[in-house]
Amino acid sequence: MRRWIPDRHELAKSQWLKPFAKHLENDALWVSNRTTVERAVGIGLFFGLLLPVGQFVFAIAAAVVLRAHLGIAAASTLITNPLTFGPVYWLAYQLGLRLTGGSVTVATGSALKQADSVTTFANAVEAAGWPLAVGLVTFALCGALVGPLLVRLLWRK
Repeated sequence: MRRWIPDRHELAKSQWLKPFAKHLENDALWVSNRTTVERAVGIGLFFGLLLPVGQFVFAIAAAVVLRAHLGIAAASTLITNPLTFGPVYWLAYQLGLRLTGGSVTVATGSALKQADSVTTFANAVEAAGWPLAVGLVTFALCGALVGPLLVRLLWRK
């Protein structure tokens, strides 16, 4: 597992994390105990599932504030990566549709040739936005709750 968790030197090289550079050297934020790991997994899953970009930076910032393991918080955001991004977002959209009771009709190829194709496409994207947002928030909250519980159940001293 250590090979997947970035160390403080790798994180310190990131341009995005310059504002947090002094915190990256704080030994307390690199301690691996059940409490810090539980928090880190919850933070990483929350931001990894909620945000399509910048999740790494937000997870680091939250880990600093909440005193969680920085490396594990950063690594946990990788729940969404190029291989899982599509399926996760599709499932979040489907969940959001069910939770909102909505349905979206996507424009077909022939409809795109019509004069109002831009409006049709914009309406489809706008309609997909709300169910997707609801689904992502639901996934993020569930991940933030279930992840730490799994760490607690699976933790071995």
